[in-house]
Amino acid sequence: MAAYSTDLFELIRSMSATEKAYFKRYGYKNGSRRKDYLKLFDALEKQKVYGEPALRKKYEGNGGFRSLSAAKNHLFHQVLSSLIEYNANKTAEDQVIRQLQEVWFLRNRGMDKACSKRLNSTWKTIQATGLQVFSPGLFPVESALIPYTEAGYQERFESLDRELGNLRDLQNLTEIRTLYAKMTQIVTTWGVIVRDPRHIAAVEELLAHPLLKDEGLARMFEAKSMLHGINKILNQVICRYDVALVHARKAVELHERTPELPQRYQRSYLMALFNMLNDLVGAGQFGEFDALKDRIGTYISQMPDSEFKIESEANLTCRIVYKEMLERNYQTSWLASESLKKGLRHFDFQPHLNVQHRYLIACANFYTGRTEEAQTWVADLLSDPHLESFRDYLAFSLMLNLIIHLELGNREHLAHARERVQKVFSKREILFELEQVFLAFLKGFERLPDDQTLRKQAFIELRDQLQPLREDPFERNAFDYFDFEIWLEARINNITMEVAAARWKKNRITKN
Repeated sequence: MAAYSTDLFELIRSMSATEKAYFKRYGYKNGSRRKDYLKLFDALEKQKVYGEPALRKKYEGNGGFRSLSAAKNHLFHQVLSSLIEYNANKTAEDQVIRQLQEVWFLRNRGMDKACSKRLNSTWKTIQATGLQVFSPGLFPVESALIPYTEAGYQERFESLDRELGNLRDLQNLTEIRTLYAKMTQIVTTWGVIVRDPRHIAAVEELLAHPLLKDEGLARMFEAKSMLHGINKILNQVICRYDVALVHARKAVELHERTPELPQRYQRSYLMALFNMLNDLVGAGQFGEFDALKDRIGTYISQMPDSEFKIESEANLTCRIVYKEMLERNYQTSWLASESLKKGLRHFDFQPHLNVQHRYLIACANFYTGRTEEAQTWVADLLSDPHLESFRDYLAFSLMLNLIIHLELGNREHLAHARERVQKVFSKREILFELEQVFLAFLKGFERLPDDQTLRKQAFIELRDQLQPLREDPFERNAFDYFDFEIWLEARINNITMEVAAARWKKNRITKN
């Protein structure tokens, strides 16, 4: 029963003013104890953060309830029933569910004529809304209502044809779920940077699946949403940002086509928006990014206070930090990363996001000259057992650690750290060429005498080796994880990365 404590609090926090009014006036019927439960409801509604001790002190024992846990359990179900009653028939899914209940009720009462009318109406609703997943519940009723007559014989075949078509649609949904699982396995195993031909082949194989070529095969909203999600992520993984952005737009449009969907599938809707932000960055469309970012910020600000709201704010901030880094607005990215720290604890159950956020915070500190703070964040990241599960962030956390040792002049630590990184990388069949070039540079750098001219020349040679890789479609993603170009310009010219970035932006404006 104690499990309902926070659930009840979150449920009440999610309620609109009209839903709360409905619960208090009409939706809660509990006889003589009604006032006691309404007082408990009001107390929970007033709390900003759930506080069990204060409630227990006031309402348990002589305060009104023998067991507060049992009272909260009961109130949770009453609030939930009230919300279901208030929101009945407000969405297409609710309408179909209610109609299915009516069809079966009339059938069980033996009212075949009324049942037949309701059945036809329900079929029309399902066909109009594309909610094929509800169809199986109607076929047994339909079959029982068809009379054993000459005309009924033909109706039975028509019903069987419709049922077969429905099963094909549901099978397509299962296929899409299987594709989604395969895509997830690829991303979680290899990360979102392609470096291995086997990985590329696996992505290409999934992208060739017929379902991803024909959205007409998936009629349900969820199936279409997953279909676009698969296309978007797989194309993004192999740097096809233009194609990924097309599908990201479709996923957002699909949610917004029906007004109730963004509210009903809030998490799915926000992830579609966040994914579109990622692709806008990948495609270099920063102007549209800013407009969409502001729209998402407004949407999140209107959400009721909850863990999900804090999580959503952090997800948005993460993408802002990333975009500002790529635009080389380092101070802005660092300021945003400071607020990102506040949301970290809300991602303990999502290690991939927690790792991503901490890596970005480390980079934001390093880019703005806060090298020791960056070292603290990287050391914490490298001690996280989850990091090994994310191949891309593991590789670049190790690389960033080497760069920090280089910046701090830890030559002895640098040699030791490089050897450890090489041992980790030696277990991989294929590395980025960028990684191979950088490790070779470090090995040579360690043997250089303490001569600034020779060291500067070494950095110039490293820059010249890395520049061609910036245009390689399967290497360029690596430069988004760490800004080698600006870092090397800063080292060569003995300036900060922020000054180097300002010069780069000035040159870009001059050229344009």
